[in-house]
Amino acid sequence: MALPILASPEIADIYIDESSTQLRYLVLGAIIIPCSNYDGFIDLLRIARLPELPHNEMKWVKVSRTKLPAYVRFVDVFFNHRRGIIDFHSVVIDRSRQKHEIFNQGSREIGFNKEVYQLALKCGRLHPNIFHVYPDRRETN
Repeated sequence: MALPILASPEIADIYIDESSTQLRYLVLGAIIIPCSNYDGFIDLLRIARLPELPHNEMKWVKVSRTKLPAYVRFVDVFFNHRRGIIDFHSVVIDRSRQKHEIFNQGSREIGFNKEVYQLALKCGRLHPNIFHVYPDRRETN
């Protein structure tokens, strides 16, 4: 008896970033975008940044009046094109309740990595894709 041929799952990218790690609540967010939608969506985001932010990193805590229109356009692109093109998931962690000495060998970094892993698992459960995961670059010990 022949086995059925399964359709291959689409490949998607997951981009993970965190809010400030110095506050009580840490928020980890993940944007999931199928590779087939990537180029078109990135082009829309690049155009939204112009002319105010052609090359600079967008720092959400430093939005000036002159650069505000680029930030508004960027957010509008994200939310206007979300359905069916990209998806967003997040995890909120109350850092005051973490017990690194018990669960993470006393290391906040191990605890952080476990939280990132949990968010990636959540994305994997909700989306039947093969993923490339891109966590934010961090400078740690």
